[in-house]
Order: sequence, then C-alpha cells, then structure tokens
Amino acid sequence: MSLGQTNQLVVLGFVLSLMSFCSLSASYKVFSGGATEREVKAPGMDFGMTAAPGYQLIGNGLSLLPNVYLPFWLHPALNRTYGFNLFVADNDTSAILDAPLPGTLVKLQSSLELYQSATLEVDVNTTVTERINPSPAQRADNNFWTETNDTYPNPINSPGPGGKTPYEIWSGQGKDGNIFNETYLSRWDPASGQTFASQAERFITTRRTCTGTWNVTRTNATLIGVRNLIRADQAINDQLVIQKNALEIGTIFNQFLGEFDYTARGRYNQRLPDSTLAEPVFVPKINTRSPLVAAMIWARIVSLDGPERPTHENNVGPVDYHLSYPKRSDQIEMVRRVLTLKRSRWLVVILVIHPVLTILALAAKLTLFGTPISDDFGVVSLLAALGEDEIRKLQGAALSGQLSKTMRVRFVVNGRGADATYDQLQIELDSKEPSDRLTKRMLYG
Repeated sequence: MSLGQTNQLVVLGFVLSLMSFCSLSASYKVFSGGATEREVKAPGMDFGMTAAPGYQLIGNGLSLLPNVYLPFWLHPALNRTYGFNLFVADNDTSAILDAPLPGTLVKLQSSLELYQSATLEVDVNTTVTERINPSPAQRADNNFWTETNDTYPNPINSPGPGGKTPYEIWSGQGKDGNIFNETYLSRWDPASGQTFASQAERFITTRRTCTGTWNVTRTNATLIGVRNLIRADQAINDQLVIQKNALEIGTIFNQFLGEFDYTARGRYNQRLPDSTLAEPVFVPKINTRSPLVAAMIWARIVSLDGPERPTHENNVGPVDYHLSYPKRSDQIEMVRRVLTLKRSRWLVVILVIHPVLTILALAAKLTLFGTPISDDFGVVSLLAALGEDEIRKLQGAALSGQLSKTMRVRFVVNGRGADATYDQLQIELDSKEPSDRLTKRMLYG
C-alpha cells in the first residue's frame, strides 16, 4: 500500500469513528508497526571514500576518527556494522566502506517521506585493516626488526614518545613500496623486561571490495550489512592512496592511542563504557585495535584526499587517487519500504464486526423509538427524580456504590405544574405498587 502507516491510521480511525463504537475503534492502534517492501529502480549514484554527510572538510582527521570509531568502542562486538560505514568482521579484521557521496545521498533522502525508507545494496571499495602479528621467529630475529626499522621515518626501537616513561604506546607506518600498509602498535614496560618487539602488534591495511547494504531514511543513513569481503591476496590493483601517501598517523593520532587504550584502564580504575559499576570490566574480550588502526588510516585519507579534495600535494606533485566513482542504476539493488498496518485477521474481524454492531444498534433504536426514555436517560436521571424520603433508602451506598438489597423502581406521573409544559415524573424506590402507565412519544420531566 502506498498510503503509509500514518495515513492508514488516519483513514482507519476515521472509518471507525463514523461507527461510533469508541471501545472498539481504539483497538486499531495495536496493528501499527507493519511494513510493505518492493524492489524499485535505483537512481544512479556516486560512491567514494567519504564521511557521513556533514563531516566533510572539517580538519586533518582528528574529528573523523572518533566519529567512526566511538560507536564500536562503546559497544564492541564482532561481525557487526557500526554507524555510517564501519564493519568489524572478526577479532583481526575491520573494514571502513566507501559510501554514497553526500550529494547523491541527500537527493535520495529528499525523495523519501517520513514513513518511508530505502535499502541500497551495492559493490564498493573498502579500506580493510587486518592484524597479522609477527611470528615468534620474527619477534626474536634482530635482523627482522632492523630491516623493519629502516622503512620507518622514526626509529621503532626508541622507548616511545615520552622518552623514558614506562607504559608508552608507539605507532609507526611503514612505506616499503608493497601494496599494503604496515602499522605497528606496541605498548611495553621496560621495567618489566618488555620490549617493543615482544609486545608489538602488526596491522596490514589494503584497499579491497565488498558488498555493502545501507538503510536510508529521510534523516539518516546507516550501514546494516556487509558480505563478500574479499581476501587480502585479491586486493584491488590500485593501492596508491595507501602505498604512496605520507599519512603520519603516529604523529597525528598518538593521543588517541592513549585515549582508546585498554591496558592501563584497571590501573586508573576506569571501567569500559559498556560495563557496570557493580561488575566493572577493564579489558575487552575482543581486539579493539584493528578497527582503531583502520579508522586512523581512513580518517587521514578522507581528510587529505577525499572526493571533496580530489588532489593532494605530495613529494611528486598533485595526485588524484580516484577515490570516487559512479554506480549505474543497474549496479544498485534498491528496495523501498513503507511503514503500514500489520496484516492481521483480527483487523479484518474488527472491520467486519463494526458494521454488524452498527446495524444491530440501529435496529434496536428503531424498535424502541416509542419508549418514553431518551438517549440521555441514566443513573443521574433516576437520582434527580427521587424525593427526599426516597434518597434516605439509599443510605450506606454513597461510598461503596452497592445497595444492601435489590430495590424495585416505580415511575409515578404527578401531572403538570402551573408553569410546566410537560408532566412531572417521580420515582419511588422499593415500592410494591405498579408504575403508572407512560404514554408513547410523551415528554416527561
């Protein structure tokens, strides 16, 4: 149905209100929350390495990193999507997908009503970070670390940014000309005999492809599914934006490494955000560094070379890394979803019962049309017609509302007063005498 849930409720509520049975007409509310989906032709859209709409051109990546990483840090889990474009696949692998560019996304959103949404499924490029730690043999091989050290602008065998301070974090980004980017994170305590090599974690970042699914509403766009994430050995050919790019993540994001580090949280009695005071947790059960490294590299690339800044000055001059690309209509699967009432046989029963009850009520009213009691007749009318002596018979029922015994009601016609245009009707309680005969279509007061 194209009316949508809101308009369906309005139409249904109007129909039921015409039937004048309020107790039943309120029941339609329990049927809200349904949906109708249908596949539609998608518009051609542009995709690229971009942040959520509104976060373009705002800095050097320091604002983008927490925007993409915080949803995961607050509620870490595996095989789950977060926010606009983050996917944490497993304990070692995280991906930040290329997403709809703001211009085409806003255009799609403006075509949706408040009760509508759309899902987009499309093959896109993605920035993938995978933890592949050095082997035990490599950790113990000084030549391995010497060769690795030669690929970094800053020596990795230094005690860390704080010099002699224990519990330091060090990060570095390799530039060895391969089609991957190596990032090392290490937090070591020299006083405990730890070294950079003994504690180092290695993360390799590549540009790959996958299939992403977004849920788009008029006001929001969220990544809800990822599949077909290819292996590292199937990475796309163009790795230039990672392979030949001075991202300097160790310099830019050093403070974030401490902000999102878990190893010292117990020492400072700082529990993880998703734990409780009664049962504090200081060390997450899953690896939180893969998505952090992915967010660092992605944030720097987007801020320096994103589609909003298509060229970047490096040591060889302006470079276009081709981080945006069009997708034709036939390359996008789009399903439009409209909120409707739930399909239920009980809703059909209600719609059938209402007219039946209406007809029965109308028939009863026509049958009793001659009865000298109007629609406004009720308990209050009975009490108003009681004399002072009769009211005393109700003593004890004022609070409980319950009579101590069954009382018969007798209608007595007293005739008209001097100024009255109708006969007066008085009521006697607990009388054995029969009621006076009332005349049809006669008005009594």
